[in-house]
Amino acid sequence: MFVLAAAPLAAAGQSRLVEVSRLWVQERAADGEAFDQEIATQLLSDLARLAHGLRGRDHRL
Repeated sequence: MFVLAAAPLAAAGQSRLVEVSRLWVQERAADGEAFDQEIATQLLSDLARLAHGLRGRDHRL
């Protein structure tokens, strides 16, 4: 399981998102799954934009 907190995700820069996506891909590979690095980075970037838009609101991601 890969868990992300909304506030740090919203504050993460692109280089951090790339780093975390690399770790995510490695974790999935350890479980025998193939996961594309670019797709992982795009998913995290999209989630970060969503989390950023929810900052200061009474919503959860």
